[in-house]
Amino acid sequence: MRGLAIGIEKMATKSGDLALAERLFETLRDRILDGAMRHGDKLPGTRLIARDAGVSRWTAVTAVDMLIAEGLVEARKRS
Repeated sequence: MRGLAIGIEKMATKSGDLALAERLFETLRDRILDGAMRHGDKLPGTRLIARDAGVSRWTAVTAVDMLIAEGLVEARKRS
């Protein structure tokens, strides 16, 4: 079994009021702000993030889009 790409846990098993995309966004944001991911590091692809978090790819895409909107990551086509 392969390890988690970025150390996130399955989102579907957590309870809470936030939508899955928001919870995934907050998890990724916290990892960025805590220094687990450094400036210039490449995020794993949305398919890998979705698999590790146990959510749909669309949920992962939405969470990454939220990171982009907050200015925490930069989008680069096909990089």
